[in-house]
Amino acid sequence: LACRRARLSPEEVWYCGDNPVADIEGAAGAGLTPLWYTGAPQPAYAVPRQPPRCPCRRVSDWRELTREWA
Repeated sequence: LACRRARLSPEEVWYCGDNPVADIEGAAGAGLTPLWYTGAPQPAYAVPRQPPRCPCRRVSDWRELTREWA
């Protein structure tokens, strides 16, 4: 719905998030370009994150978005 309202195709949209399943696999499933943000610190008690099961670019610092892809 957001792509349609913005008059963009899913292939023209990037989605950046830190959850490998909900954000990255979900974005890929919707046809968006997924960017996996890995720069957020994980609490000591957190279960280690498994990587997404789809191709994606990793971003560890928000500045990478403007430096590399702007």
